[in-house]
Amino acid sequence: PDAYRLYLKGRSFLVGNQQEMDKSIDCFQQAVACAPDYAMAHAGLAEAYTTQAYLRAVDRTVYVEKARAAVMRALELDPDLAEAHAALGGIRFFFEWDWAGADTAMRRALELNPGSHAVNEGYGYFLAIMGRVDEGLALLREAARLDPLSVGPVHDLGIIAMVRGDYEEAAAGFRRAIDIDPNWTWG
Repeated sequence: PDAYRLYLKGRSFLVGNQQEMDKSIDCFQQAVACAPDYAMAHAGLAEAYTTQAYLRAVDRTVYVEKARAAVMRALELDPDLAEAHAALGGIRFFFEWDWAGADTAMRRALELNPGSHAVNEGYGYFLAIMGRVDEGLALLREAARLDPLSVGPVHDLGIIAMVRGDYEEAAAGFRRAIDIDPNWTWG
């Protein structure tokens, strides 16, 4: 239970300001220390390192290698963990530019756990960026439905609306995200 609590806390800080992202990594590291065989904590750590590497001016090589190590450990512990496959897809997408490999990993994640808001969010964002906007939006909306207290999918929906030039929808989405979390930095 302590590792799971730390995992959830880590997810809540996953995308925010720098201090929040650092807290996210710290929470996932604590969860791994508390329960070294908890695959979900390793998958969360992989996602956090990936997020740090693409959103932050850090030594990306170091963070990407940490992300790869964490995702491989998660898959070693649980080869059927959807969140680990989604994290692998993120690494392939953002750092290896292996679009087909990312799609395969994320599709597998969705097959393994279609009820995961994190999987729906990650795959939805990927699909939208790859030009499959309608498919991506459907998954992002599902992610927001599955976890109505998560800012991430609402933020992604706002970003995609902004890119499409629908500024009213984007502003409404960002306002919804601020309603969910009034301290949300990106809002």
